[in-house]
Amino acid sequence: TYFGFSLGASYGSWENSLQSAGQKAAANYYTFGLAYDLGPIGASITSLNSQFQKNDYTAISLGLDYKLAKDLMPYFELTKFTFKPNQSPTSGVTTPGALSHNQGYVFLTGILISF
Repeated sequence: TYFGFSLGASYGSWENSLQSAGQKAAANYYTFGLAYDLGPIGASITSLNSQFQKNDYTAISLGLDYKLAKDLMPYFELTKFTFKPNQSPTSGVTTPGALSHNQGYVFLTGILISF
């Protein structure tokens, strides 16, 4: 933390621990986040990238919060996610459970109450 800015990052690797015998596809993830607080208002941006069995997942979140009182803080968050599988359905034929490219948005709101 420095002059209202906070920075965070992480990296993790499971190597081959989540794989079936004989598979060599490493699983890993990394995150990055930056936040800024100015008085009672806080804003942040965070990202998550993950690879598992050659499947790629990415999420980017924008957050905003406002401290109404010492123990009361409403917040909002908008997240965009993308999932790219290592395989796709064959030639336009879709079957139940078939993996396909998936993306979308999630909007989250809430109130944090501390006691």
